Amino acid sequence: MKKTEVVLLNALIGMSIMFQPSPNFAKELSLHEALQKGLIHLNINASGGHSENCIALKVHNTSNSTLDLKLEPGVILDNLDEHQQDIIVVKTLKMKLRSNQILDTAAYGFCCQSRNSSPHKGQRFKLGKKADTLMVKLCRYIDTHKIEPSKAQSAVWTVSNNHKLATIGSPKDTSIAALVKICNERRNEPLPWFYVGYSNMPGIVFSNIPCNVVLNFEYTKKSDKQLTIAIYDRAGHKVKTLLANSYSDAGKKSFHFNFDVVNWEAGKYSLKVKEWEQEPFVKTFEI
Repeated sequence: MKKTEVVLLNALIGMSIMFQPSPNFAKELSLHEALQKGLIHLNINASGGHSENCIALKVHNTSNSTLDLKLEPGVILDNLDEHQQDIIVVKTLKMKLRSNQILDTAAYGFCCQSRNSSPHKGQRFKLGKKADTLMVKLCRYIDTHKIEPSKAQSAVWTVSNNHKLATIGSPKDTSIAALVKICNERRNEPLPWFYVGYSNMPGIVFSNIPCNVVLNFEYTKKSDKQLTIAIYDRAGHKVKTLLANSYSDAGKKSFHFNFDVVNWEAGKYSLKVKEWEQEPFVKTFEI
């Protein structure tokens, strides 16, 4: 064999070795895949509570290789007690385990069954399937954006339990505008301009009892005459005065009201802005 042929052959051999997969290369596996392949043992238990880092995971790598594992947003953790809540994962969790290593960690998620009770500490779960496409999209958005936990929980419930969009807040709040729009994709409802808060009750995750309403809106005042703002029920009865006989210059005005609605009947209400000798400006909201 000629010298040039030997050199070429050695170069080809070297290149083939270069592009062989490294024996230490570990493909990233989901926990589902690792379980199905019998590579891990997994215990899932409640840490107490129904939101944020509320789930304890114990992962045991029983294989002979290092494993790169992940738990993805949108995976449902099924509570083995049907009267307690399931938890949906909203933050990506990545784990690297050596052979025979045991890792204790936490999954970040929120309740997706508002009418069930909060998981008791130590309650067992199993790894469930992924949620539907809209819920997965919502969870991925929460994963990649800084969302206040209470807003994230409310958003999850609008998809899982059909809660009202106004429980999240008004899309004028830029921090949650995209969140509200995702939750509205299947409903195609008018986006809320108000927020409804709910009472906290011991032992109940979601009381479904409205306790306060927040209204933020703009109004262009036509004159410097008096202005009155009040709330009316469906029968046209005034139930609350927010501003009485106020005088100010003409021009665009921004208003913010936060008021108690405990013991108000569920249903639609009208906000009416009345200016001297002008047609009332009306906006509706629902509790």
